[in-house]
Amino acid sequence: MKHYETEVLVLAAQGLSQREIAEQLGISRTTVTNYYADSNFRQKLENMQMEVLQEATRKLQSSMTDAAGVVAGIVNDPDLSAQIRINAAQLIMSQAKSWTEATDILRRLEALEAAADNGVKGVT
Repeated sequence: MKHYETEVLVLAAQGLSQREIAEQLGISRTTVTNYYADSNFRQKLENMQMEVLQEATRKLQSSMTDAAGVVAGIVNDPDLSAQIRINAAQLIMSQAKSWTEATDILRRLEALEAAADNGVKGVT
């Protein structure tokens, strides 16, 4: 069963359906279904999907500074209409609020996890 495992994993991580995977590899749908039935395969697929998501997140994060610069440029461009500049300013404020809240939640979560870890360690 391991013969096509890597190929099935890669195609599944790309979001292809089981039918599409079978067609692309020239194998039966039953073979693909058997891979999905295996818990080790599903764990590998989940890991691959998480890696893909993390890589996409890293790429988006690395372009955030450029995007913020573009929006800030719109806000400060006197040649653009007032409404466009206001929309850009509202976008900046909305995103800043969202990111500030998310950062605050993450800090609080880390503090709770640290307190829980210390509480558990103190008990043992």
